[in-house]
Amino acid sequence: MEFSFKEFNKNIGCWLVAIFIIVLILFIFTQLYTNKNMVTDINNNVIEGLSNMGDPAESDVHAGEISQNTSKVIDELLVEKYRTNYEDILNNLKIWTDVQLLKALLQSNIDTSSGLTSENLKKISNINNLESFSKTCQAGIEALDNN
Repeated sequence: MEFSFKEFNKNIGCWLVAIFIIVLILFIFTQLYTNKNMVTDINNNVIEGLSNMGDPAESDVHAGEISQNTSKVIDELLVEKYRTNYEDILNNLKIWTDVQLLKALLQSNIDTSSGLTSENLKKISNINNLESFSKTCQAGIEALDNN
């Protein structure tokens, strides 16, 4: 029997592939077992949605705390006293944003023949950010109207 590097390399390659497959299978089963327990704690108790806020039976207390905190912010903003000023600010911001959006759409010079180049994507992203800010202004107006 003669020593051959060719046979030696072939055998090592087979062993490495076999070890890799075994490790991969172990990894997959470990992940499956771990993910199965994602909604349980250390003591195997099911974690409920409000568990990070304490006892779920006290959810009415948490709702009351949120309501109190909201009222506190509204009081700090003096919404009743400055409502008209706040409405003007929000409406003017929305109008300004909408005009900037129109300007960006009309003057963006997006080169449609080039496809989705980084320059075109940057321009589109800026336009989308303006549209998102316009929606944020509208949400502020609605929040002010509701309080």
